[in-house]
Amino acid sequence: MRVRSLCAAVAASAVFLVSAPSRADERSDLDKGRAAYLAKNYDDADKRFRAMLDPQGGTLHDPGYVAEARMFWGATLMAQGKDAEATAVFKALILARPEYEPDPLQIPQNVQNRFYEARSDVSAQLNEEKLKRLREQLEKERKERERKAKEAARITALEELASEEVVTERHSRLLALVPFGAGQFQNGEKTLGFTLLVSEAALFAAAGVMFIDYRIDFNNYAAALNQNNATEAQGWLDRAKTARIVNIVLNASAAAAAVAGVIQAQVAYVPEKKEKKVRWIPPPVSWSPIVAPLTGAMEGRVTGGFLGVQGAF
Repeated sequence: MRVRSLCAAVAASAVFLVSAPSRADERSDLDKGRAAYLAKNYDDADKRFRAMLDPQGGTLHDPGYVAEARMFWGATLMAQGKDAEATAVFKALILARPEYEPDPLQIPQNVQNRFYEARSDVSAQLNEEKLKRLREQLEKERKERERKAKEAARITALEELASEEVVTERHSRLLALVPFGAGQFQNGEKTLGFTLLVSEAALFAAAGVMFIDYRIDFNNYAAALNQNNATEAQGWLDRAKTARIVNIVLNASAAAAAVAGVIQAQVAYVPEKKEKKVRWIPPPVSWSPIVAPLTGAMEGRVTGGFLGVQGAF
């Protein structure tokens, strides 16, 4: 840790030692040019400002120094009668530093007036640039929102795909031939299947009951006949015939319902059924290190440290 701090200090010192003379040289060049202007040595001042503000090999780089140099260079050009060139310099200054204000103690009033006229001339350009930057910023923010929205939609779609499993259930034509609503249940027609199941079962059950009743009546008929009781025997025989007719009707109705159910199941046959099942997705896990000093009981001195890892589930 000490070695790292020492290296950082050496690096910072090196940067300071390199930059400090550079800024001092820039300030010295600016002061020389300003002194030449104040001494009314306009040719010398013009020469100096041109050299230090040359776009290719100029000596000024600090934005504040550049702004001051342009102000005094514009004043120098006006003193030389080069008003158009001075206006161009002022406009360049204003575009680079819109908030710049000339020093009224060093800049003559006529130069200040020309400076403010130049500011008025470029105000529309400045406003247009501000609007352009604002539009660019808004467009950048819009694209960023769209990107985030698309990314969120993509993640949501991926989570949905990962959380759902499509299970395909193959159906059978043979199962559709089974009565009692088996084919309807297979095709997903649960209400119709339940109706057929209950009705067919009820009809067959009722037919079974009537068959039992028929057998009981017929046995009673035979017993009465053996006892030579013709009147009672005829009564039991009539009841047995009625029970037999009802049994046949119930069986026929049950069979008709079963056949109709099988035909409907074959007509509405669905070869397969796809079902989505929810799959559990574990929550994201995040880890972060924990680094903390341990202080002693006296004077708050650091006596050690703690290093660990914490996670969120």
